[in-house]
Amino acid sequence: MRKETKYCELVSLFKIKDLNKLERIINNNLNKEILKCIKNYNLDREGYKKMDDIAQMMMNETEHYDTAYEAGIEIGTERGISIGINQGINQGISQEKTLIAKNLISKNVDIALIADVTGLTFEQISSLE
Repeated sequence: MRKETKYCELVSLFKIKDLNKLERIINNNLNKEILKCIKNYNLDREGYKKMDDIAQMMMNETEHYDTAYEAGIEIGTERGISIGINQGINQGISQEKTLIAKNLISKNVDIALIADVTGLTFEQISSLE
């Protein structure tokens, strides 16, 4: 059920004056809990108006949460993409260093010079031989 439909259903429930009829048509746990509270306080017309106001505040608050949630998803996605790009760049640099080291090894270049040029350790270079 869409968010707007849930809100409209909630607001329409507060317009029903017969609590027994209301109890028969409610099928949502949250709305059942609200009805239970209404029965506990045995609200009159003014009480129903207050409940209508509360329902409106709940809808507004939920909309704020939805907006914050969507913003959080967007920020998280942007961060994830940024991290992925950086990881890809670093992996590419590492692969390029390894390729250069292999080429220099095949040309019998001194390991100390290969380490100096590529920034790889002696162990990393030795593992390529």
